[in-house]
Amino acid sequence: MKLPVLSWVLWLLLCLVIIYNMYAGKYFPTVPLPQIFSVLTKPFSVQTHILLAKVLWAHDFHEGAMRELFLAQDVAGGPTVLGATDEVSALLTNWREKPGKIRQLYEFWKTVAQSKPDYRDGFVMAGMYAYMLNDATAAKRFFEKALSLDPGNRTALDMLKSVK
Repeated sequence: MKLPVLSWVLWLLLCLVIIYNMYAGKYFPTVPLPQIFSVLTKPFSVQTHILLAKVLWAHDFHEGAMRELFLAQDVAGGPTVLGATDEVSALLTNWREKPGKIRQLYEFWKTVAQSKPDYRDGFVMAGMYAYMLNDATAAKRFFEKALSLDPGNRTALDMLKSVK
């Protein structure tokens, strides 16, 4: 007995969804579906765009988060609509400044680590900020130095594993 064409199409779509889900976790951030669906069901709501932006930022998908904030700003009618985008403006300002603050903290802890070569936590902190700045080589070096000072340090061990 032959299946109707619609059944074949549905089976094909089901297979494609399964394949997509198998590979999507490797390449895309995992975003809870309610936030995505809320934006799809309420595309003109500023708050839903802000919520999705916060979720994307928390999952380290910073470019997508910034785009959602710009969308929220556009939906509200620009940055000066009776305070409707105050939260959007604050988040944009904070997120734009964050890489600079991380760089400052990295430089501070790098200086601490250099000036106090027996201070394990200075190396751990410098390594963590180097890791945040995507400098895996420096992060690995700092974590290895922290482990040479304290071989049982769980934080340095765990971070070194994540760098490798």
